[in-house]
Amino acid sequence: MASLETKTAYVVGFYRPKVEDESLAERVNALRGWLEASTETYAYIVHDLDTSEDGERVTGHVHFVYKAKECRRLSTNLKEISDALGVDPLSVSVDKASSVAASMRYLIHKDDPQKHQYPLGNVVHNWKDDEFQRIYAAREKKEIDFDYLLSLVRRSRNVTEVISVIGLGAYRYWRPVITDMWKDAHKSE
Repeated sequence: MASLETKTAYVVGFYRPKVEDESLAERVNALRGWLEASTETYAYIVHDLDTSEDGERVTGHVHFVYKAKECRRLSTNLKEISDALGVDPLSVSVDKASSVAASMRYLIHKDDPQKHQYPLGNVVHNWKDDEFQRIYAAREKKEIDFDYLLSLVRRSRNVTEVISVIGLGAYRYWRPVITDMWKDAHKSE
């Protein structure tokens, strides 16, 4: 995750409780209220049909992406969101969105066919429909090869950025290569 002191206008995040949250619907309504009051544009979705690699159901959770009204520290966003949800900040994650289009596509697992495919209609958003479609469709999946990965790893600040661009499925496949590339590219860090 990027430094919580990084200032950013575009944020991607999620609320994922460790155990099933019986109040998830109320928390999602609270999140929507915060998003409507604090952001220019937003999109979110509840993931309640995900399963782990061993087939076990994953606790229901919500993913979101938004453009803040003003550039603020991620730590401020994290505190405000966790306060609005009434949850421990450790169950909320926020990060700078390295690609808004990739973040939007992740909402429905568009580039991760091994995961549950949520209908695009399940995404709640306040973008104009034509703008939402343009952003959502803005990035076609790039063919992944060694040179592309090396370039991506070198310009990324963390592995989360790499995953947001290539998708979790591709990351799982390329993980050993990415790990070696990361070690070489970021030796001085």
